[in-house]
Amino acid sequence: MAGEEIGEAVLGRAITAAQAMWGSRLLAAYALGSLAHGGFSALVSDVDLGLVLADPLTGDDASGVARLSEQVMASGLELADRLSIFWGSPSTLRGDASAGRFPPLDCLDLIRSGRLLAGADARAGLPEPNHRELVLPAAEMGLNLLQRLAQPEDLVASGPRPLTKAVLFPVRFLYTARTGDIGRN
Repeated sequence: MAGEEIGEAVLGRAITAAQAMWGSRLLAAYALGSLAHGGFSALVSDVDLGLVLADPLTGDDASGVARLSEQVMASGLELADRLSIFWGSPSTLRGDASAGRFPPLDCLDLIRSGRLLAGADARAGLPEPNHRELVLPAAEMGLNLLQRLAQPEDLVASGPRPLTKAVLFPVRFLYTARTGDIGRN
């Protein structure tokens, strides 16, 4: 299978498991990132999945996401270990509540480029994160990255995926800081 097909198979497995886990509470599932807007590379890309659950989110939802990730990883599918799940509810995506995991840049990706895979589109009326909301968390990530760059041997030894992310991060960050848009591959 080609890289994108493998990524799509991982998403399909995750959505089937999410539907079994949450039933009607799963309002929508989306492909995000490079599987949604292009540029996917089997060598270095994550398999990004966005889930929108019915309000209110519960304490069990976080453990459910962890179980979902473990189930997909146990499937043995190639790239299953690359599954990155972003999740929230209509109220958390609007900013009315805080829970889940949908950082501002990924929320913007959902709004602008998310590819609906299951459920009903839940993006109508969601506010786009503002420039400050996009840049501040990315700057924090950049500080963490600088710490990793202090040990370049460790970064190189960690393989092509972490190394590529480290190399691309500054360019993507500068693009987002200047444009307020998503820096892509």
